[in-house]
Amino acid sequence: MLGWNLGFIGAGQMAKAIGISLIQKGLVQPSQVTVSSPEASHLEVWKRNGCNATAHNAEVVQSSQLIMWAVKPQYFKQPFKILS
Repeated sequence: MLGWNLGFIGAGQMAKAIGISLIQKGLVQPSQVTVSSPEASHLEVWKRNGCNATAHNAEVVQSSQLIMWAVKPQYFKQPFKILS
C-alpha cells in the first residue's frame, strides 16, 4: 500500500486505466485518489469506485502528493492556466 495521496488532472480513459488498476491491485485505497474533470460523466465512474472527484484542478493539487496529468495534448495548456 502506498502511503501518499494520488491525484489525476483528467478523469478519462488514460486516468482510469492507471488509477482503477492501482486500486484493484491494492496499491492505493480509493480514498487516497482525487480526480478532476470538467466532464461530470467522467467523474461518476470515479465516485462509484469510492474516489474523490471534483471539477476543480486546484483541489487535486491541494490534496495530492503525486499528480498525474491525464489530459489529451491539445488540452494540456488549460489546466496550467487554471493553476497559475
